[in-house]
Amino acid sequence: ITPRSSSNFTGGWAEIEDRLSQGAHPTHFNAPVFVKSLGDRVVLSAKWSEKGNYLLLNTRPFATGASTAVAAAAAAAPDAIALTTTAAASPTAGSRAQDQTGHHPVSITSSPSSTGRSRDSFTFEDMLMQPAPDLSTSMELLLVDSRTFDTVAVFDGHFAFTTKESPFLIFADEWADTDFLASGGEDQRVYVWHRRHKRLIRRLCGHSEPVNAVSWNGHGLLASASDDHTIVIWSTGNPSPPPGATAILGSQQ
Repeated sequence: ITPRSSSNFTGGWAEIEDRLSQGAHPTHFNAPVFVKSLGDRVVLSAKWSEKGNYLLLNTRPFATGASTAVAAAAAAAPDAIALTTTAAASPTAGSRAQDQTGHHPVSITSSPSSTGRSRDSFTFEDMLMQPAPDLSTSMELLLVDSRTFDTVAVFDGHFAFTTKESPFLIFADEWADTDFLASGGEDQRVYVWHRRHKRLIRRLCGHSEPVNAVSWNGHGLLASASDDHTIVIWSTGNPSPPPGATAILGSQQ
């Protein structure tokens, strides 16, 4: 990050707070921005892996194909941006590679619309005015390389039912050098996948309401939190105790 002007700024938070308290404007910075499309989906949550080499993104794909959404948008707004879609294979349960996500990536073209407007004449506000597509009930956990932003794998099998106006935030977590990935779902279940084997290995039942957060303790125990006001502790069967611990919880509490 390169500051536009140094102005004797050392970068400490104390100096920033001191300058702001005196009415000074904060220093402006220029930083390059890299944007990577994730296709037809919304991101419910994002989390760094412990080593920082992956991003875990819990997502919900759009309920309809991009061509259907574009047709509806065009009917509602003749001046809508022209879009093109690329069809892909239909989804399967478990895990899929990036080129088999089963959804339709959308890209903006430079072709003029029916009124002769090109892509360059549309603003971000114009794009926000387009109707938001409905969301699928199937969720997908994306494992993204944090250096290249390439999708390493897609894990599915968990579900969500809230509407596009207020989708739940559901947080995933990883353990054992990202070999085991876990997430909750609005279907009251906890899901565990094996990254290298690319498969769903456990679907855990123990909650009576949506499960919106999970967390590994790094020693074989998984905690899941739910809207039923409970936290369940799950054991992998042979957990190793944390340093200094004298007791370990059972399979669930």
